[in-house]
Amino acid sequence: MAITKVRGSGVDFDATNTTKGLKMPSGTAFPGSETAVQGMIRNDTNQTSAGASSTMQHYNGLKWKNFVNVTPQATFEVLMAAGGGGIGTGAGAGGGGAGGLLTGSLTVDKGTQISITVGAGGSGDVSQTYATVGLNGGDTVLAISGGTTYTADGGGGGGVNNSTPGSTPTGGSGGGNGGYFGNNSESGQGIATQTNQNGSEGNLTGYGNNGGAQAGVSSPCCYYTGAGGGGAGTAGASSANSPGPYAGAGGDGIISTILSTSDVSTYISASLVDGGNVYFGGGGGGATDSSFTAGAAGKGGGGAGVSGTQTSGNDGIDYSGGGAGASYNTITGNINRGTGGKGVVIIRVLESKKGTAASSGTVESFLASDNNNFRIFIFKDSG
Repeated sequence: MAITKVRGSGVDFDATNTTKGLKMPSGTAFPGSETAVQGMIRNDTNQTSAGASSTMQHYNGLKWKNFVNVTPQATFEVLMAAGGGGIGTGAGAGGGGAGGLLTGSLTVDKGTQISITVGAGGSGDVSQTYATVGLNGGDTVLAISGGTTYTADGGGGGGVNNSTPGSTPTGGSGGGNGGYFGNNSESGQGIATQTNQNGSEGNLTGYGNNGGAQAGVSSPCCYYTGAGGGGAGTAGASSANSPGPYAGAGGDGIISTILSTSDVSTYISASLVDGGNVYFGGGGGGATDSSFTAGAAGKGGGGAGVSGTQTSGNDGIDYSGGGAGASYNTITGNINRGTGGKGVVIIRVLESKKGTAASSGTVESFLASDNNNFRIFIFKDSG
């Protein structure tokens, strides 16, 4: 019987934590003068694979076939909402613009680090002096290590009476015009800035709209009524005379299927559900004088405007990017003018492809109720 001698370097391959390995024959293309046999394995130094300087190959009985170096990847759906715009101090205040939204799918190598910054809502700062426009929401940013940085623009703050014309902030969606009809005291229409974001990992579609253009009403002349803040889906509405006078409604957000109605109600707010659909990025309604009709909230987390003087505004819904509902405040003091809703990042990925959500902030992680093959991550804070 033949005896095969095994060298010391070729034993104990099944030992725990072993660092031993087999070295395959290596060289240029297999010589045509020799006979290949099924089951042969070798390393071909004439070929490369995924950045490697050579390629492992095996003979299947008919031809040499290469082993291809493939980096495992994961594709995930994402929704990013920036923080909604806040409300300023002044008569006829306009609603806050929704934070810009980005939606789409991205593909990354498994193990890639992703850093997330979630934008805060624009503050309804009580220390503001008269004729100060609202504050913008914060940007929401998703940065892929060694790759693309995607940014959703913070929503524009609402305009007010007697502020500088053209001073209503731009933002992901623009803030609503604020002021008094006919005396050139309007702060102007807030313009949307959100754009599509493209990168090597994928392209995200941007959503944002202008705030309402017209503040105040001419009949009966000339009440302070603010326009609505822009929403991710539609522009904010202008103030109107009939059947008002009434302030402008906030623009509606967009419909999203990244979360089911059940999951959004459980982990964010049932108020984001309307007509069986889930909305994100609603604009805030405009404010008006007492006895008149304030602007309605935009679908998707916008705050409703308020009718009356020296009253608190309605905040946007947190984790929706909703703009704040405007209030009529002309005095510096301790009344919240209306704060925009916080932004959010939502990721939907196959359970088999999920990574680890390591964050210093608040992260919700659960199987999707509409399809438990998918894992949902909701990032409510930066991490």
